[in-house]
Amino acid sequence: VRMDWFQTAGNVTVTFYIKIGQQIAGSTDHGKVAIKEDSVDVSITLKDGSEYTHTVAPLYGKIDLAQSTHVVKPMKVEITLVKASAGENWEKLEGRATADVFPDKAAAYPTSSKKGKDWTRCEIEEEEEKPEGNEALNKLFQDIYGKADDDTKRAMMKSFQESNGTVLSTNWGEVGAKKVEGQPPKGMEEKKWGA
Repeated sequence: VRMDWFQTAGNVTVTFYIKIGQQIAGSTDHGKVAIKEDSVDVSITLKDGSEYTHTVAPLYGKIDLAQSTHVVKPMKVEITLVKASAGENWEKLEGRATADVFPDKAAAYPTSSKKGKDWTRCEIEEEEEKPEGNEALNKLFQDIYGKADDDTKRAMMKSFQESNGTVLSTNWGEVGAKKVEGQPPKGMEEKKWGA
């Protein structure tokens, strides 16, 4: 398990990455996160039965406990800690900040530009996890169906139902004229339901 963190002007994101093959056992209930006022406790039960625990304490700055959240996924646990004072720059994740660490104005970064840019106001866009395997295939079919016209939707429904799930056609001209025969994969035979 590898831990990483980054910050924006408004929050700190802490992520625990799980190695391939060691994903969280069973459901996401096997990843537990306790966000407290000055610490974060993480407990993850891995696929091999071992348990990984980590405590981040004390946190460098103050957080808004009610707004802070966490998400448990099979390959990572992501914790978003909302800063109590937006714009504060955390020098590190753990350890108390001294009073002079948070100046009244945001940090000025060196620049060759005449205008300068306030980098603390930039938001980082997070990529969504892309589905894999059957989930990706189902998403593809849902996208095709969702963007299709009525004839294409009718063709998809008719071909799938009449072939017992072995054919999926988008051509209504071909499918609407006759009954769609099942086409099982090579080495398999079609079984009629109720027979």
